[in-house]
Amino acid sequence: MRTKTKAIDMTTGNILKCMILFTIPVVVGNLLQELYSFFDTMIVGRTLGVVKLAAVGITGALMFFAMGFAIGNAAGCSVLTSQRFGAGDKKGIERSIAAHYVISLLEAVILTAVFVSLTGALLRALDTGSDMYPHARIYLMIIYAGLPATILYNMLSSILRAVGDSRTPLIFLAICSVLNIFLDLLFIIAFGWDVAGAAIATVASQLISGVACFFYTKVRFPELIPSKESFRNIWPEVWDALKIGIPMGLNMCVTAAGILIVSKVLNSFGSSAVAAQTICLKMQRLMETVMFAVSTMVSTYVGQNYGAGDFVRIKKGVFQISVLSFLYLVFFSALTYIFRHPIIRIFITESNDEMLAFVEQYLRWMCPFMFILGFLHVFRGANIGLGSGYAALITGLSELFARGVFTPLLAPLIGFTSICVTTPLAWVLCAALGIILFTAKLKKLRKQGITPVVD
Repeated sequence: MRTKTKAIDMTTGNILKCMILFTIPVVVGNLLQELYSFFDTMIVGRTLGVVKLAAVGITGALMFFAMGFAIGNAAGCSVLTSQRFGAGDKKGIERSIAAHYVISLLEAVILTAVFVSLTGALLRALDTGSDMYPHARIYLMIIYAGLPATILYNMLSSILRAVGDSRTPLIFLAICSVLNIFLDLLFIIAFGWDVAGAAIATVASQLISGVACFFYTKVRFPELIPSKESFRNIWPEVWDALKIGIPMGLNMCVTAAGILIVSKVLNSFGSSAVAAQTICLKMQRLMETVMFAVSTMVSTYVGQNYGAGDFVRIKKGVFQISVLSFLYLVFFSALTYIFRHPIIRIFITESNDEMLAFVEQYLRWMCPFMFILGFLHVFRGANIGLGSGYAALITGLSELFARGVFTPLLAPLIGFTSICVTTPLAWVLCAALGIILFTAKLKKLRKQGITPVVD
């Protein structure tokens, strides 16, 4: 069975061609997503100053803590859909999508209630400075209140990508990005809504994009909207999806927890250090955008070929994309370091020598090790595609260990350098474990046969 969407069947044909055709729209979409995040940061930094830039930046880990679970859970739940697409199981596809709807609804209600109520407590737990706290609190509370919009879009996009359609989500992400930039300018500059304007612009654009994507999918691709029959006795299906989704979501939370510990340490170095890392992370995210798309693609590729029982094709594809990812990151991390000064000036207009020194130091550690992120993302996606959600959780715990243990221990001894050192260390541990777990899982499955299983 193949859906009527503009899907890419990744179980046949030239491996790299399939991968590239799928990945390009996802890369463009991720770039658009980073673009409006980039504009948020740029507009806040250039119009509202370093303190408010730091206030928005300090919320990043807390936003990721909530959104990361939703995004990870959506990616995990869609694995069943991609496996059944590869196996040609029409009924199985419909029921996996129905389960995804139920999970997303419950998730939207629970996560929004929990995180909105904990906004102030979470910021205080990070020892957020008194100059940043009021701005960070209002920004974060608005973002948390808009979690249902984020969950809606990620649910629909993950379902479409699971069946090989990476173009439809791109259309609506493009709409969201353009709208977000326009609303940023309107709310922050024209209306003078300060940091709240940036948060409202983000939530409003995501909501409009998510709702539009749902109705477009309902009209254009009705086979991806589950029927009432698909929801009957759905709880066993929900549980099967959660076996992959929950570990994936928890992996994101564990990663976020490590970042939160780093943020707490970072706050002790002042707003200049926080603003410096905010800028550096934007540079990193721009380079990493392609790798997030590759991870999504690898998950779909492995899932479809797992459903088709073609383990040789899985191994070949993962090897080929690993080599390309390595070459990409080596090239662009070198470019980033060479042109770091013009990039920094995009974000700020005021002179702050202390902040610039922090940026220089962070980039000297980050850029030489960026290539490791290629292996991290490729094998994270590969483990997800095999239905091994716990592998992703284990790698996330290794990252938490690196950030959560070594950063606080080293901070009193080497100061801001502790942030710089533990970042590549976390990448190395994650990537190494991901490779080991993928190799072991693939070997085990080849011995068992071709029937997809969830662990």
